[in-house]
Amino acid sequence: MADYCPRCGTTVTGHYTVCVGCGGAVGDAAPPVVAPWIAPPSHATPARVRFAWIAAVLLLAGLGLAFGLWRLATRHSGIDAPPSAQTQSRKGSVSAAGLGVDLYPGATEQQRGTRKTRNGSAISATLTTPDSLERVIDFYETRLGTASIVFHNQTSAVLELNSDDKKNSVMVTISAETGGRTKIGILHSKVS
Repeated sequence: MADYCPRCGTTVTGHYTVCVGCGGAVGDAAPPVVAPWIAPPSHATPARVRFAWIAAVLLLAGLGLAFGLWRLATRHSGIDAPPSAQTQSRKGSVSAAGLGVDLYPGATEQQRGTRKTRNGSAISATLTTPDSLERVIDFYETRLGTASIVFHNQTSAVLELNSDDKKNSVMVTISAETGGRTKIGILHSKVS
């Protein structure tokens, strides 16, 4: 009986199970099937892709922080009703008693506002000063206490003081402006 080598086609006679021409298996003894080696996929990502992911994560974190601060301000101030005819906003003078905290010495008032809400009232003022951000933060820390800092970085800070019964809240937002000026926003809210 003659068999042919499936690899090279050489005629193999007798009881040989191995081809004399190429060494391949012949007849009933099939060669073991070996899958070809395939390199595993590379997990290395280009620097641009990593940078894009990091930028996206930082952007989402910044938006989340901004939203959280906004929610915190509206939750404590009771500002959940749409603006009404009872809202007033104008330039003028506002007192420390009305805002619940001392005004920064020498600061220029930019705007003030009062508002009646369903749950109480809110008084706000925007001031500017040529003094540094850190100096303004130090001033309000002494007035509100170091435990009042909610947020602080190189360009801005948010300080908040709540009364024990949570019906009175003072939030001071301080930010560095272009031209070396510092902007101060004060919101005093009272819940009825």
